[in-house]
Amino acid sequence: MSKPLSTIESVGEASGESRSGSVDPPPEAATAIVTRRSIYERSVAEAMTHKWIVSEKANRDLGPTAIRDWIGTHWNTFLRWRWLEHLEGRYFWIELDPNDFGLLNRELRDEPLFAPVFEMIKQGYENLDVILWALECGQPMDQIHRILEVIDVNKRRIECRLEALLSGQEPQC
Repeated sequence: MSKPLSTIESVGEASGESRSGSVDPPPEAATAIVTRRSIYERSVAEAMTHKWIVSEKANRDLGPTAIRDWIGTHWNTFLRWRWLEHLEGRYFWIELDPNDFGLLNRELRDEPLFAPVFEMIKQGYENLDVILWALECGQPMDQIHRILEVIDVNKRRIECRLEALLSGQEPQC
């Protein structure tokens, strides 16, 4: 359930935990209803779910091996989807640049090629893939470059921090 910006909580705060040093959404989002979340908290939950599922299938606790498998198989896709949610303005992920929240609606809503390029980015394509597609289809490269510069897929990669899970310790997000 979303809360007004003035009462936004991170995932952990709903249970009474406080989060110091968190970043607020940009002021222009003040009229919107925004849910603020933590990529790291969510990734811990996803990795632990993966560990449970693969351990159940193997009939034994796979421990750090299952966490490494989740990182290697799912981290980049997981992060890309969280980043896209942030750019769309659907969820405010506290680890991402607050100025990027809702960026797509502010910067690219009138770009005619935005929808197909964004769909390619959602599917995991990189800048070069998009450029090659545009060249093959005879798309205007100035528009393609503008869209790719605003989205800037390479700028928005962050490190996976699940070391605590790999060492068997309780995660600290």
